[in-house]
Amino acid sequence: MLTLFCHALLLTAVFQEGDWLYWNEEADAFKVVASETPTGADTVTFETFNPSFPIDARYSTYTVIPLQEGLEGTPSSSLVTRGPSTRVLRKKNAYVKPPSVPDFAWEWIEPHLLPENHPIKKSLDAMFSKQRIVESEMHLLKAGFKLPKHKGTSNCFVVKHKKLPGYFLKLYTDQQPQTDWHAWLNRIEGAQFAREMVTKYQLEPWIKVPKKWIYVLPSTPASKGPHPKYLILVVEDMNILDPLENKALFADDKFMTPARLEALYRLIQGAGLDDSCYPFNVPVSKNDYRFSVIDTERHHLWPPPFYKLTKYLSVSGQIYWNHLIENGLPM
Repeated sequence: MLTLFCHALLLTAVFQEGDWLYWNEEADAFKVVASETPTGADTVTFETFNPSFPIDARYSTYTVIPLQEGLEGTPSSSLVTRGPSTRVLRKKNAYVKPPSVPDFAWEWIEPHLLPENHPIKKSLDAMFSKQRIVESEMHLLKAGFKLPKHKGTSNCFVVKHKKLPGYFLKLYTDQQPQTDWHAWLNRIEGAQFAREMVTKYQLEPWIKVPKKWIYVLPSTPASKGPHPKYLILVVEDMNILDPLENKALFADDKFMTPARLEALYRLIQGAGLDDSCYPFNVPVSKNDYRFSVIDTERHHLWPPPFYKLTKYLSVSGQIYWNHLIENGLPM
């Protein structure tokens, strides 16, 4: 099966009859759009759930564009052909690697870049091309971003803008010393692993994980700050409850059923999400009243501090949660 990453791609290659096109082994699904052939054949769309695709002699020249949920995606660098013309195919990327990002890190980042056809891509380009918005906190305010009262332990800004409905941004300003690419990549990897746990343990009725992408800031206007930033994190807005309402639900026996507690336990234990033992890091969404795993920075950390959630639960909830902590669940 093919792993799809949301990242714009235009990949052109010439194949020979008898070749097979291979993707990564891990996958959900994929769709390959074939361009016109030299003989003028019509564009053809192929759909398959297999990790390989046979090359038909009628379509010897292809422009390969994987799609996921309507957004352009990119396969991993393991996209290859096997047969008479065995080779690794090279990707063409619309983004330019920032000077502060090492080559090895850019290879990790590329699959997670914001797609060219993402709904807010043009808005981001327009906003960040006019002025250096990440120059400072004051620049963010002047550009119309709503800033939180607290930045949290990571000290990054979590901001919203009326021109970016359905999404929010996480960023560091040019005044902050933090390394942006490492911070955003770590969160994306945590979200991916959390999503794997949701799928593995069939937790979809109770838990969802927001989609995250990395956006490369325009090269101009240039930074004048001491710590220039080049990347920001784009996050799907889960439309979560007010903190007080959310806290009240965690203490409500009618809502925090054994099934919901077990779902949280499996998620946290499976992904090692040691910061998800707080209601404010797995808040309830207004849309469907599922837990939203919004803090995925700390993952693969075992054993998780399950006890930190206990005080937010009702008496009966605490009893069952402690039971889970002591006895566990099949994983």
